[in-house]
Amino acid sequence: MFEMSVGGRRCGLFGHLHYCIMLSKICKTIEDNCLLSEGDRIIAAISGGADSVALFLILDELKKKFKLKLVAAHVNYGVREEAGEDENFVRDLAKRLKVECEVLKTGKPPSSGNFEAWARDVRYDFFEKVREKHNADKIAVAHTRDDQVETVLLNFLRGAGPLGLAGMRYRRGRIIRPFLDVIKTDLVRYINKRGEKYRVDKTNINLKFKRNWIRHKLLPYLRENFNENICEIIFSSSKIFAKHADFLREEAEFWLKKNVDKLQKNKYSLKNFFKKSPILQGEIIRTIIGVRDIGQVHIGEILDMLKNSEPGRKKTFKKITIQKTRDNFLVIC
Repeated sequence: MFEMSVGGRRCGLFGHLHYCIMLSKICKTIEDNCLLSEGDRIIAAISGGADSVALFLILDELKKKFKLKLVAAHVNYGVREEAGEDENFVRDLAKRLKVECEVLKTGKPPSSGNFEAWARDVRYDFFEKVREKHNADKIAVAHTRDDQVETVLLNFLRGAGPLGLAGMRYRRGRIIRPFLDVIKTDLVRYINKRGEKYRVDKTNINLKFKRNWIRHKLLPYLRENFNENICEIIFSSSKIFAKHADFLREEAEFWLKKNVDKLQKNKYSLKNFFKKSPILQGEIIRTIIGVRDIGQVHIGEILDMLKNSEPGRKKTFKKITIQKTRDNFLVIC
């Protein structure tokens, strides 16, 4: 059989074609969304799982094309018995690829509350500190199309609006997601063809985590009983919602710029505010507070306060206060 080299190893024609198609898709995602520029310093977030190992390997292959400087970043939460082995695996892989590796060993997680939310905050805070330390341009994470579908479903079940149903973005600030158009099975096949290994997190089958339940129970049920292409449908819908969310954001930013008081830069007219549609009112509040932090419930409380409360009342969220006056509302940071 005709053979070609993939990642320094030899594989059959099918394997090479599969790799070329996948890499072409990744490069198109990078180009269409301006994820990489020549000479970029990239922090590669690596857990040791298949997706992040594939990210590291492919960024290493693209290093010459884009003249990239890579730094690996790994978080050891110390919760699982295998956490130390995961850390050693990532360190060894980085050493073999001659890439510097930064590791965070966290303290004990909170005994109550949402562990996943805590871990996410710890993780991204660490990645940002590593980025600053190395004066890097971007942080690359390995979210795939599968992750996007699960995220959209999670957000839908929580009652999200267009922003939540848009799911994750290809780029948010310094964070880039070059794998968002790729499915996990393609990445696993790529790793196997290269003869590489990856770590398996046993907690990914624990159904007490909502994302795992969606992955192992809800999506198989939807594929079997509604549409075998349900993942493609949800993914396509997320892109439509992303366009809606972007339009609303642009309209909200335009309104804030146009309606800010010329003398008092934190004051806005209530009369002009309530001329807008309820959905745009909500997006204006979201834009003031910040897109990641505020949900529909908090937005509703603020809108109700502005519409029905006496002057002087205020609501505070994440250190930002919105206060109602007789004819205006103030934004106090």
